[in-house]
Amino acid sequence: MSERLPFRGLLEPLGFFLLAFVVRALPYPSLLQGREGMVFFGNDAYYHARRVAHSVVHFPAVLVRDPYMNFPNGGEAIWPPTLDWFVAALVRLFVGAGDPEGMEQFLAWFPPVVGALTVVGVWWLVRRHFSRAEAVVAATFLAVLPAHAWYSQIGFFDHHVASALVTLVLLAAAMELVSVREGDRGKGVARRSVFAGLALGGVLLVWPGCILHVLIVEAAFGVRVLTAKGREEAVAWGRRFAVANVVAGIVVWPVSASWEYWGSFSPLVLSDFQPAFFVAAAICFGALAELWMRVSRPSRPGLRWAQAAGLGVAVLAVSFFVFPGLSNGLADVWEWFAKAETFQADVAESKALFSEGFERPEELLTRFLYGVPFLLLAFGVLPDGRSRSASEYVFLGWAAALALATAVQFRFMNSFSVAFAVLLAVTVVPWVAAFFRTRARTLGVRAVSIFVLAGVVLYAVAPIARAQEVHIRNLQAWALGEPVRPFYLARLQIVREHMARWLRGNSEPTAEGLFNGPQPEYAILAPWSVGHVLKYVAERPVLHDNFGDDVAPENMQRVQRYFAAEEESEALELVEGIPVRYVIVRDPESARLRERRAFGMENRLFDFRGSGKWVVGEGGTPAPRQVKALERHRLVYESVPLRGKVGEEEALYRVFEIVPGAQITGRALPREVVTARLSVRVRNRSGFEYQVRTRADEEGRWAMRVPYANDGPVSGVDVGAFYTVESRSGSARVRIPETLVREGGTLEAPPLRSPEI
Repeated sequence: MSERLPFRGLLEPLGFFLLAFVVRALPYPSLLQGREGMVFFGNDAYYHARRVAHSVVHFPAVLVRDPYMNFPNGGEAIWPPTLDWFVAALVRLFVGAGDPEGMEQFLAWFPPVVGALTVVGVWWLVRRHFSRAEAVVAATFLAVLPAHAWYSQIGFFDHHVASALVTLVLLAAAMELVSVREGDRGKGVARRSVFAGLALGGVLLVWPGCILHVLIVEAAFGVRVLTAKGREEAVAWGRRFAVANVVAGIVVWPVSASWEYWGSFSPLVLSDFQPAFFVAAAICFGALAELWMRVSRPSRPGLRWAQAAGLGVAVLAVSFFVFPGLSNGLADVWEWFAKAETFQADVAESKALFSEGFERPEELLTRFLYGVPFLLLAFGVLPDGRSRSASEYVFLGWAAALALATAVQFRFMNSFSVAFAVLLAVTVVPWVAAFFRTRARTLGVRAVSIFVLAGVVLYAVAPIARAQEVHIRNLQAWALGEPVRPFYLARLQIVREHMARWLRGNSEPTAEGLFNGPQPEYAILAPWSVGHVLKYVAERPVLHDNFGDDVAPENMQRVQRYFAAEEESEALELVEGIPVRYVIVRDPESARLRERRAFGMENRLFDFRGSGKWVVGEGGTPAPRQVKALERHRLVYESVPLRGKVGEEEALYRVFEIVPGAQITGRALPREVVTARLSVRVRNRSGFEYQVRTRADEEGRWAMRVPYANDGPVSGVDVGAFYTVESRSGSARVRIPETLVREGGTLEAPPLRSPEI
């Protein structure tokens, strides 16, 4: 392995790299926006881009407490900054600090490169520990596997693409370490222990969720110690694994911290838990080694396991005593993994692979997915009767654990796809090769066998064609200069970016941004799903975002209550003292939700557009109910429909500005109903009539508040030149200036007169 590969030897891994890169670049036309460049794929990519941009400007600083989230208190992203800081360094090196468009292009193409490197890594790992034929099959399969291509496709700048690569490095380091033969000594073994420690700590610097992968490796280390043949070998293993854990603790200790929301010992973020965990693991391995060195090691396996269990329980008990926050941290993990937390239960990545989330998981993992249990069981059975090595059994445990984790939560799909490709290759290829060597010797049998094998493979991988069909079709259209039809999630991001760009160009800028400065002046109240896009593209603060209640639990509840409130005053009281200037609502897309929330603010904003309306009561009761007009919310922007065809369906988002509103007063007959009407037309879309009504008092005095001005600089809508105020006794025209709406002033309406005949 130390010899340099000749150029010919590089052709194979280079071919796999190019194949994987091309597959991951296929969605390129779907992400184009004409002159506006590319959109990112995936919401989280926007916050990663925000942190990269901050580090590019302020290098080597990182964005730790962000004033643009959890407004006005600010918050800390739950992801470690390692990946973003590393990419920022690359951007400064290869692009420069003054080219934001170049930075975005770099970030967009980064995932396909990392994904292709992962495929090459799989080729190297399988070739080293199994065979070349198995390496070729594993790398080819992973290169085209939609599950892995999904997370590493162009524009998907996310920590998950890097987590697949770094966990592959961890797997390789663990397999290298446990493959040390009895009697091996010297610097080579020590280097493997150190490298394993670097990998154990390094994966957590990319994503704390990699603690699952760390636990798999630690379990493999424990089994290796307890199944060693003799005392000397067991002591050596214990010391090696203790060294690895000490190194891992040193790696994570400098970036561990105490969190305002999560406390000091939550495994869900980089806290004091991770270095404490590695120290505890080092103590366990080291104590076992020293115990067996000074006292005879039990010959019976049961006693050895009992000793290890007793030591582990003792260390755990001491940890609970020394670190009181540990119990809360472990409770956080259980709620997160079991999806007992409301927000996590709604996140797509938290959904189960089969029961909750995806109708056709075979389109991500091919039909070979359904054979995973059989592949795991058949892994240890080889045609030549050979037993699997210790390093190979480490891989088996790795694959089995990730298969189970992915079945529970989709977020582990990327690292499992790597294990799945390897498992399929190293389990099936030996038997196929043995069959052709021993059974398919004649030309006829060989031809039939190849035909059957090809049919099985084509049937199993056929869903790949469906997964890539839209990308290939768009690529052909783009190459011919024809219109491109982006896939659903790309269209969703395009709509969100257009809205965010409009806000950035048509609302007052806020302080801070990516630069150090004063506190931002106001925020946007919006669904959590657009939070990252608004912070990065619109450059405006938000109350809560895609981190949900992991960062902004109080604001998340506040926003939910805001949209559910049935009175405008009740909603505004929820944000009293918090300068919220804009409210964004999304199409509920569900008739059931619209009926259930017919009188809530969300529906009054989106469906009624803030206008007064008579609606049927809840549950379909015939008695109509008058819903008052919103007096302080005015529509300023409507997004294009999600399908991208004007007039085909509703806009996906509507943006409202909160204003003091102008009060109109006047006189009418006592107890008479007075209605004000105003035509409002959204640019390039159909219009509507804003209506507000009130009733005069016993003396004939009436008053109403309206949010629209007739001369206002609202660039997203056109309004009529005047309000028509009318009652049974007559009508009048009222023109409201913008200054009155902004200042909350009052204007007396002319007397309501009947039109002259």
